[in-house]
Amino acid sequence: MLGFSAKTIRRDIASMPDDVRKMSLACPSDVPVMSLTEYGLKWLAEKHGVPFLGSSSDGSSGQQEEKQESENELVLSLLEQLRQKDIQIAEKDKQIAQLMEQAKNYQVLLQAQQVLSLPAPKRSFFKRLFGIHEEKE
Repeated sequence: MLGFSAKTIRRDIASMPDDVRKMSLACPSDVPVMSLTEYGLKWLAEKHGVPFLGSSSDGSSGQQEEKQESENELVLSLLEQLRQKDIQIAEKDKQIAQLMEQAKNYQVLLQAQQVLSLPAPKRSFFKRLFGIHEEKE
């Protein structure tokens, strides 16, 4: 691979930063042997100053670049749509909170109105029976 020995490649993999290692290695769960991705091969080639031609040949690399570019544009547009939806959801949350507060205020007003509209309490039976008189205000 790139004209390097397996020992050199293992040593370079061990010296990779974690973020580069995550993107450079493909390790299927059922296979104990790790394999380098194209990103890892490019990283090794750059480290040792060896030209890297990649696995593709002829015009397919240009097609892959165009495909990658269109996929990147698609991802960016989807991310922008997601941001817009997040903004809309935040606005709806504010509206819901305002409506809940308004409903709570209406409930308090309704209860106060019901208390005011209750009839005046009658004198109790015993007070009427035994003639205990209360002065009315």
